[in-house]
Amino acid sequence: MAFGIEPKTKELKIIIRSFRDGETIAKTFYILSEDDFCGDKTMRVLDVKYLNLSLAEKLKMTALNSTEYVLQMVKVPEQMVFENKQKSE
Repeated sequence: MAFGIEPKTKELKIIIRSFRDGETIAKTFYILSEDDFCGDKTMRVLDVKYLNLSLAEKLKMTALNSTEYVLQMVKVPEQMVFENKQKSE
């Protein structure tokens, strides 16, 4: 399991997920700004508290609990299914 964001051109984007089923919500995302980072700007360290409040605001909430925050931050690995179409003899 990994946390992450989707780099889209120059934007850093978090695709918002539903609390009901964990699926992404169509056309609902949060684009990170410089305010989402703290400390030395070259290090790009996330300000976790600020990001929590920003994501909560996007979801019309006061703050996210740990489970809700993790759901938004988890980066699901790409999935691919391989099928062997050769007949075994």
